[in-house]
Amino acid sequence: MGENMTKIFISYCEEDRSYRDGFAGMLRNPNNEFIDVDVRERENFRSSTVDRSNEIRNFLREKVGEATVIALLFSNNTYKGNWLNYEIEVATSQNKPIFIVRIPGTSSSAQYPRALTRKVTELQWNSTEINNYLSKLFGR
Repeated sequence: MGENMTKIFISYCEEDRSYRDGFAGMLRNPNNEFIDVDVRERENFRSSTVDRSNEIRNFLREKVGEATVIALLFSNNTYKGNWLNYEIEVATSQNKPIFIVRIPGTSSSAQYPRALTRKVTELQWNSTEINNYLSKLFGR
């Protein structure tokens, strides 16, 4: 993939992993110009009984730093995400664009993560809407 490809960091809580997979698949569609998707993983950190929070922070800081834009998958579970607030804080400190994709069935009373203190665009779970937003964001 080219150097100018948009890299999308997907922020999600573990309970929404299946939606993360679906969203990544939606973005990787060959008809979509935004196919360089960075799906963050922490598998290697979960099996350990040792506190590896510094290692996880460094890993996430690097992944967020490499991204062009941050997609936050928003659901009724979002408040459970242990690392979502950290990811948002890092993205905000690096002036990365953040947008929200509302997972189908998310309650209208669901709350954004506490670290999300700036206004962001919220999109529905719709590939055309997401692609149009990214095209506008990156002037394509």
